Amino acid sequence: MYKYNKNNDLLIGQFFYNKKLSFVLTENKDLIYIENKHINRTDNNQFVLIKIINEKITSKKSKKFGLIKKVLGNENDINTCINIAIKKYNLITNFSKKTNLDIKYLNDDISSDMISKRTDLRHLPFITIDGKDAKDFDDAIYCEKININSNSEYKFKLIIAIADVSHYVSEFSNIDQDAFKRGTSIYFPNKVIPMLPKKLSNDICSLLPNKDRLTLVCEIILDMFGVIDSYKFYESIIRSNFRFNYEDAYQLVTNISDNKFISNKIHQNIFNIYNIYKILKQKKYNNKNMNFDLNEIKFNIKKNRINKIEILERNDMHKAIEECMLTANICAADFLINNNSDALFRIHEKPNVDKIDNLFKFLISIGISIEKYKKMNLHELYFDLLENTKNHAQYKLIQSMCLRSLQQAKYSFVNIGHFGLSYKAYVHFTSPIRRYPDLLIHRFIKSILKNNQCKNIENKSIDDLMSSKERLAEESSRFVSSWYKCLFAKSYIGQLFSGVITSIVQFGLFISLDDINIEGMIHISSLGNEKFKFDKNNHILLGKYSKKTFCISDKILVKIEKVDLFFRKVYLIPVNR
Repeated sequence: MYKYNKNNDLLIGQFFYNKKLSFVLTENKDLIYIENKHINRTDNNQFVLIKIINEKITSKKSKKFGLIKKVLGNENDINTCINIAIKKYNLITNFSKKTNLDIKYLNDDISSDMISKRTDLRHLPFITIDGKDAKDFDDAIYCEKININSNSEYKFKLIIAIADVSHYVSEFSNIDQDAFKRGTSIYFPNKVIPMLPKKLSNDICSLLPNKDRLTLVCEIILDMFGVIDSYKFYESIIRSNFRFNYEDAYQLVTNISDNKFISNKIHQNIFNIYNIYKILKQKKYNNKNMNFDLNEIKFNIKKNRINKIEILERNDMHKAIEECMLTANICAADFLINNNSDALFRIHEKPNVDKIDNLFKFLISIGISIEKYKKMNLHELYFDLLENTKNHAQYKLIQSMCLRSLQQAKYSFVNIGHFGLSYKAYVHFTSPIRRYPDLLIHRFIKSILKNNQCKNIENKSIDDLMSSKERLAEESSRFVSSWYKCLFAKSYIGQLFSGVITSIVQFGLFISLDDINIEGMIHISSLGNEKFKFDKNNHILLGKYSKKTFCISDKILVKIEKVDLFFRKVYLIPVNR
């Protein structure tokens, strides 16, 4: 009997065929049979989008039959997984026809009337400092040291100019509706799905060097100990004088290199930014704020091929810009609270008891005493643990386990503070080109500045929606990164590597291969003939007869046995020498 399928849902799978049989293996490991007349020149091992058309039901089992709707790409093509991610997570890649029409009429012309209504800061040597590959520049900075008296006392004037996206993207406009649906830009290793059309994100709104740009400014006065004396918000026009990347900026402030093409004013600005960072860093240390020293990975891609996976170390200029942005964000939160305005807060709850208990069990398993940590409050615990284990052989793993113990930050109209940053109130203000919540915050602030009255949001479910959009972006980015790691690992099948056990579960061990910056798994069945028992409390696998144990942080020699791209798994086997 055939049963017609009325469900229009499309499935993603990998296509296989031989002379007798053609089928698609889906992510759920279902087999969908494809009749020869529906193959449409699809090659073996290609990833496809299929629709189930009917189901053949017999007394013993049923067979599902499908139709190939679209070929997503070959398994060795680095763009295939992006095509899959777009379909898997229902990502919006095209702007509406109305938005594309509206964007044609936008330009970066700034009239004298517009300038007259803003504070003109074009005489100040603003700079932008971003990653080498960045194209959307949300923020520009100017920092000035102000001497107070002859006793060597001083203050800093920190002016953070953020792209005034809300000037070009009015509420409920076609562009705004498209941006709202996306919620955030999504960054893949070699592709960006922007929240705003590129004409806005990479040009009109982007704070490009030597271009007049409209901005919303947070001007902050900090004392010599990094305490905020005062702040104010206002609309302005600026002209960025120079575009630095983090590496060049760091080399300049540490005297590794000297750029003769940079004026003395720009030199002084960047040194002031660096000096204020050192003050803010010391303030955080004195306040015992937790400090993670995390690095990102970068895929070195040339000619559509992943040549290397590199670790991008964050230098002090990364951290300096981050501290400046954090300072502006807490000022924005304070401004909205003081004006009784609605605000989409960035909140972070305290870790729950079970997560802390698991963290303690992990620490015990790697030989770290937890007695003193039991007596500390949570902020002191994380601060002390991260500071005092920096020289530990497994510091990278300790940081990872600390992160796992924390709750996930999210957006909310109800402020409960931000545990991880130790802030009583916090919002996202500094990235309106790529995050919709920041655009909302700009509208709240400008409503107060122009009308002296707060702006209220009727749809209070926006916080949950924006949190879900953020998670979707993170999941899709992780999907592509995991796929790229597996694709890179395929070239090392059969080779030996020294690894470190980073996690232990009932079905096996997860191993970090730091030489090539990927992670793989040893299934419990590959550990030998005897049975292994998973001790959840002590985070170990224990051999039933030999009493051989596998513990977190143990070093182990492994061989890459096989790679499953579709399920994003690298399978390892232990090697005994």
